[in-house]
Amino acid sequence: MSGRTILFTTLILLPAIFGRHIEYSRTRRGLGGVMKHSRNTRNGNSNVNPHLRMRSIPPEFLYVSLGDNKVLECEAGGNPPPTIHWLKNGKRIQQNPMEMNEVDDGNFDTNPQLGLSFTKSRLFIDCATEQDTGEYTCVAQNPYYRISTNTKIEMNNKSKITEDAFCLTKKSYGIPARIYMWTHIRMEYTGSDVQLFCRVAGKPEPAVKWINQDDELVQKSEKYEILDSGDLIIRDIDWSDMGNYVCITKNIHGTDQSSTFLYPSKREKLMN
Repeated sequence: MSGRTILFTTLILLPAIFGRHIEYSRTRRGLGGVMKHSRNTRNGNSNVNPHLRMRSIPPEFLYVSLGDNKVLECEAGGNPPPTIHWLKNGKRIQQNPMEMNEVDDGNFDTNPQLGLSFTKSRLFIDCATEQDTGEYTCVAQNPYYRISTNTKIEMNNKSKITEDAFCLTKKSYGIPARIYMWTHIRMEYTGSDVQLFCRVAGKPEPAVKWINQDDELVQKSEKYEILDSGDLIIRDIDWSDMGNYVCITKNIHGTDQSSTFLYPSKREKLMN
């Protein structure tokens, strides 16, 4: 990434990265999150106020026909970095068997911590049947807040399509590799360690690899570590670590990838 490209990208992203500048329509369900007014201190360091807001949400109603393939997507921004999971009729959906049942293991402890981050998540509905109807909830949370938004899925009464036997057989045979939660943008102080989310699912279990900001394959080292969850740890970040990091997952049925923009920032630039 050239210096000019980095500067241009930074000027565009900085207003969006700060939680206090996240814009969100409060029309349908009065969402938009909450902000804590007291300053958070951690190990003697003052951080940006903890907060959490939805940035984009799926539709309030979604009508499907038998055999349809649909994707619900939502995005949340906050400090500390939020994780996202989904419920169906109030019960948690486990998109990956390794996923924890309650609080996700998402927030990697760093010091000092700015922790501003956008997280995206997708829920895949394949070969829709009557059993897929119901109320789906996108839940975003961090250690301070938990917010959610609902989508009701109903079967299209006008649909004359019968269940696709080939589709259902293919679904039972295997599921393409997919990324269901990832870090979209991450901003952190230089000298800190960061965790970039890349949670994957598929049948058979997909492999995960990362490409760094220099378009090089990430190898385990003192600098990088890829966790069993698929997340990437980058240690002691500095200005040279700025750029896009690409998570790629693959199995015999398909390939998926996501991109994360990492912005290291010096503390004095934000605190002045």
